[in-house]
Amino acid sequence: MKRLYSIVLILAVLCMGVFAGCGKADNTDSSTNADISVDTLASTDTALKTEADEIGDDSARDIDKTLILYFSYSGNTWQIASWIQEYTGAEMIRLEAAEPYSDDYDTCVERAEKEHHDQARPELKTDVSLISDYETIILGWPCWNYSCPMLIRTMLEQYDFSGKTIIPFTTSDASGFSGSLKEMKESSPNAIFEENGLEVRARDVAEAQGTVDEWLLSLGFIQK
Repeated sequence: MKRLYSIVLILAVLCMGVFAGCGKADNTDSSTNADISVDTLASTDTALKTEADEIGDDSARDIDKTLILYFSYSGNTWQIASWIQEYTGAEMIRLEAAEPYSDDYDTCVERAEKEHHDQARPELKTDVSLISDYETIILGWPCWNYSCPMLIRTMLEQYDFSGKTIIPFTTSDASGFSGSLKEMKESSPNAIFEENGLEVRARDVAEAQGTVDEWLLSLGFIQK
């Protein structure tokens, strides 16, 4: 009987040792797996963050080096410029002629047509000599006579835009950029004109903020 009791006791001790060993092994494996999972996640997170930072550095525009210039008659171009400023936070300047255009539409049209026909260069009231501090110019105007107002050409010829990127946008009844960009490139041949410009029909301006935001995003601008 004592012998049987001793055997049972020995078996019990052995079983406790086995179970203890199994428990220890399981705990060790769990700890190791946990360490591997944490290390893996940390490495992956770091890699993704680095990749995102690299993409951002390559594609984002420098707002401190970006200037919005625009000329507006009816208020349509001003509205688009305002949304651009709201999205980017860039500095914005309105261009004005030394001799203001008449509030009477027909009188304004007559003057604009004559200026274009005569290839006139109306005097610019606005001083934009600060463009020397900027690399990117977002430039907007209403399309007149299938071109830009001659005031825009005055500015392009009066100031040095060499090496600067000009991102164009325009508002019009139907003609879009038409001959604007061709004539502007003649006035400032050493500027770099962005091909992805924005054209907004006058009738669509009121609902165009989403379009403006998407356009800016496609150009690499980050919403402020």
